[in-house]
Amino acid sequence: MQIQRTKRQPKVKQLLLKYKLIWAIILGSITLVSCKEEAIINQYQFIDDCLWSKHDAYYFSVQINDITTPYDVFLNIRNNALYPYQNIWIEHTMEKPIGRLEKNKLACILADKQNHWIGSGISLFQNKFTLKQKHTFAHKGTYTFSIKHLMQDSLLSGIQEVGFEIRPSRTQ
Repeated sequence: MQIQRTKRQPKVKQLLLKYKLIWAIILGSITLVSCKEEAIINQYQFIDDCLWSKHDAYYFSVQINDITTPYDVFLNIRNNALYPYQNIWIEHTMEKPIGRLEKNKLACILADKQNHWIGSGISLFQNKFTLKQKHTFAHKGTYTFSIKHLMQDSLLSGIQEVGFEIRPSRTQ
């Protein structure tokens, strides 16, 4: 019987060591995930009846308190299969607490040349487009961003939601 006990004792120790290692990996993973910096804004606005009027702009306001951190700024578009084009032209503006209004245009590709949707999803496709990368805001305060389409259609069908996201840049 003593021989069996000595043989079992190392197995029990090995199992305990394995369980401790597994728990250490799990706790370490949870810690890494919880330390990930969250977006300071990640918001969507629903487009009524999936008909985006040429005259409608969608606004997103965000309070910037840390002007030392570089941020990545994203436009998110959710479209359905009824969207008639491969791309969408967007005008995005940034109203600063101090300074001039910034206005830019962006071509957003939603489908490839074979008309396969590029975004993730099945019936609703989501795409993320970078508006600014490693951007540092010059002043603390409220920044207001607006998004509108520049397509020729007065009512653009198939776009369900427009989203806006700002998060600390991962590559500093």
